[in-house]
Amino acid sequence: MLDQDTKRRVVLPWTAGRTAIALVAAAAAAAALADGTAWIAPPEAAALRNPVAPSPLSWQHGGRLFARHCSVCHGEAGKGDGPESGELKTRPADLTDPRRLGRMHDGEIFWKIGHGRDPMPPFSRILSDQAIWHLTNFVRTLPERSSDPERFARLETPAVSLPTVLSCP
Repeated sequence: MLDQDTKRRVVLPWTAGRTAIALVAAAAAAAALADGTAWIAPPEAAALRNPVAPSPLSWQHGGRLFARHCSVCHGEAGKGDGPESGELKTRPADLTDPRRLGRMHDGEIFWKIGHGRDPMPPFSRILSDQAIWHLTNFVRTLPERSSDPERFARLETPAVSLPTVLSCP
């Protein structure tokens, strides 16, 4: 049994230190939830391999899907500033931040798009896996698009326009 003096010198500072650590951890968790970083895909998502090679054609397809399904919340450039973003309780992620996407495997991005999280719907209900992989490829380009949009405009513009129907005389 500890006497009162020992409790005051040893136990109370130790307990106060643990309380401070718990408060710091709680504050960090709250901050993570506030900026959206707490959304973690399950480990098996990281093991998923993207069967759709990143290419200008894939980026175009993914870009059309992004404009149709994602830009209303994430914004046209993916900054999380879409016209509906102000109405949401949780701010949409800024997908142009390279630190956010740099930490994730394609499989994790695919999983998050497919499964969603309130207020984001699970897009696997309306999009095929292949479409979600194209969207993943496009989302992966958003950090670089925000810093060098002309590069992607050049890559995605066909060098030669081909007619859709060939006519014979």
